[in-house]
Amino acid sequence: MSSYTLVSSGIAALAGAVILLRDGEVAGADITILEERHQSGGAFDAHGSAEDRYFLSGSHMLEAMYQCTVDVLDDIPSASDPTISVPEEANPAAEWRWDTEVRLANLDGSRPDAHAMGFTEHDRIDLLALIGGSERRLDDKRITDCFAAHFFETTFWLEWGALFAFEPWHSAIEFRRYLRRFIDHFSAIDV
Repeated sequence: MSSYTLVSSGIAALAGAVILLRDGEVAGADITILEERHQSGGAFDAHGSAEDRYFLSGSHMLEAMYQCTVDVLDDIPSASDPTISVPEEANPAAEWRWDTEVRLANLDGSRPDAHAMGFTEHDRIDLLALIGGSERRLDDKRITDCFAAHFFETTFWLEWGALFAFEPWHSAIEFRRYLRRFIDHFSAIDV
């Protein structure tokens, strides 16, 4: 019998384990997952409590377009009700709905005006150049290499960075990919 070792416990490794169990008919005892952090989940790193607040690096939007993710999650039972799957539990039509009124608040508790994104003409040109330009020119570049300092003070950056857990020093290539993948969310970023 073969054994399998998955390095990290992020969503890709966990999905790999599910596929090995389901499609490969591998016994759970034959799968080892290595993780150096104190918690599993990689980018799905929500933690906290009602008393100390919850933390989630970005909103990790799970929508029907993530067919592979939904397919994998269909085989995982809910922690609160093992008779249903994780997607069934998270279904927006379910009894327990999110009660989030905003995704982001200013330090004074007010809601930012997401429709006033705060761009200068220079910010717009830089953003279009990043989205429309070649990815090859971004090798070894950070987001800060592609924008002037003002860009990181805009409401757009505040919301986009929070939504997808970006920091200014992160990869410009990865930022570009997210911009291109979720461009349809620009008009509803405050919803």
